[in-house]
Amino acid sequence: MVSALSFALGECRQAKHATTRVTGFPDLPRELVANIVNLLPYADRPAFRTTCKLARELVDAASNGWVMKVEEGEALLTSGLLQRLTSLAYVWFERWTWEGEQETNFLAVILMNRDVFAKLQEVRFPGTTHIPFRCLRGLLSALPCVACLSLPPLPPALPRDSPQQHAVLRAVAALTAVVELNLEGWALTDSGARILCQGLPKVQRLILGDLGELSRAGYSSLAQLRGLQCFTATGVRGNNLTLEPLTALIGLTGLRMELAPGFRDEGVGPLACLPALRTLGWWHAEAHLPTGLRQGSVSPWLRELSLCVELDMRALSALAATCTGLCMMQVQGISIPSPEEDPAFAAAAVAATTQANALADASGSGPAAARARMVLPIMQSLRTLIIGELHMPPLDEPQPVVRLGALFPALENVLLFHVVHRGLLLLEGLNRLRRLVFNCTVLRDELLGLLPTLPSLKGLQLEGCNHLTGAAVGTLRAVPGVEQLLLIDTPAVTDAFLTEAVVHLRAIRTLILSRLLNVRDEGLQVLVALAGSLEQLELRFMPEVTPAGLQVVLQLPKVTLVAVSECVGIGKAACRELGAALMAAGRDVNVEHETTVLVSVSLADEFGTAEEAEGLGQRR
Repeated sequence: MVSALSFALGECRQAKHATTRVTGFPDLPRELVANIVNLLPYADRPAFRTTCKLARELVDAASNGWVMKVEEGEALLTSGLLQRLTSLAYVWFERWTWEGEQETNFLAVILMNRDVFAKLQEVRFPGTTHIPFRCLRGLLSALPCVACLSLPPLPPALPRDSPQQHAVLRAVAALTAVVELNLEGWALTDSGARILCQGLPKVQRLILGDLGELSRAGYSSLAQLRGLQCFTATGVRGNNLTLEPLTALIGLTGLRMELAPGFRDEGVGPLACLPALRTLGWWHAEAHLPTGLRQGSVSPWLRELSLCVELDMRALSALAATCTGLCMMQVQGISIPSPEEDPAFAAAAVAATTQANALADASGSGPAAARARMVLPIMQSLRTLIIGELHMPPLDEPQPVVRLGALFPALENVLLFHVVHRGLLLLEGLNRLRRLVFNCTVLRDELLGLLPTLPSLKGLQLEGCNHLTGAAVGTLRAVPGVEQLLLIDTPAVTDAFLTEAVVHLRAIRTLILSRLLNVRDEGLQVLVALAGSLEQLELRFMPEVTPAGLQVVLQLPKVTLVAVSECVGIGKAACRELGAALMAAGRDVNVEHETTVLVSVSLADEFGTAEEAEGLGQRR
């Protein structure tokens, strides 16, 4: 093998132009280096050590790889790990099952490449249910500089508080460079939390799974992580008194707690008033009345708030008076009274709103607008609303006195999980709304047909809408200005649906199609009608689409990005061929092929504020 490569190097030296001197691997063409690396006998174990050094030299010459994703069933010795040794920074092990020789293989690569793992900054195991004890111990010993670490739990056969679990927690605690740690699924106990928090001097972001076994003593241990800025947990039991030790984390800016059914306090408690808190998720197992939500019960500096409550006007008034800078809110519902339910409020609200509409200036700062704010709990800063249920009664029943636009005049993003009766009419008057997301499994054609005209809407997403039919496409007439369209896991989206959709939406610049079992190559061909606008096309989990469907990109002159993820009929070779064809046509188009997709961890991340997004970008 070495002699053959030396011969190839000599041939390239002779083939080069006389003015270009080839002195070693760094001078070889990248394509040739890639071919040589692909032919190295990694799978042949006796030859593995022999070829390792040569692979490093080749990678030094031409590889710019810094991220590696290893999929289920893919042997590490043949996965391409050695193609990216010198610049490798992030590794994701995707959906590992540890079958056959994978466990031994995993350990072998770690032991033979400890210097490579020693430089890793991020290691994650998305979709991996567990990791063997010896593999985890070997991995942790090889990661002295890792900053972001997400670990699956140990096998179920190892009980909680076993010596093996404690040994691994001590190894995790010894990682002095870790800034972000995810132990979701570990089900920590008090003793486990005590061991873990004896180290981790730099940890700022901690994501834990079910904390149902943690008592006040366990939370006292977690409170020793004084540098913690973001904390996420699920299955939280006890009451506010149990969690009280966490008030020592005065630098905490983000707190997300999913409370178990046994959690006894409905109010958010003292944690909600932490001085640095900007994001609070306080989610009960089921919706309840906001009896504990009153003025002063939450931090006035909150920017994002998630509560499993049905907000009434009293609770909304408390938030409006306290959280004057709130940008994102997630609630189960908002109860707006009718004149029959609250005649005094209704009369005052109608009068104030009428005067405000007639006399207030464009900025909403006129005297009538001020009087309206005294009556209505107006939240001027709210930009994003995630709501579990949008309800408006039938016409023959009492109607709410105002629409959402009167309460949230600056609203730009709305995500809906459920629509009841005429609920979409509550969106009337949201003239600044730019993005609307339906994640409604029971949404029907007649309900979606009530979508009001939204002149500023630029982004529309239909996800998991299993009860829609092809007739729902007619609703798109109400939003002709949409530039970003996402159609996800909705059976009604067929080739015919896409054909009619592009008739109504001629301004689409970004189109994302995901998990659409009824869309085929023929459906993609209708995208030619978007030749004047489409710039980005993404296909995710599209089993019926083939490389022939991708050829439509050649007829879309404005497209600059094509992304294909987990489409079984489209391989890397097809994407490379499309990229070559576009290049030959003089087009500069980025054609990406990924075999795995990492999704957002929460709705708050999906709809986060610009300030948080900027901070996340700097962190990564």
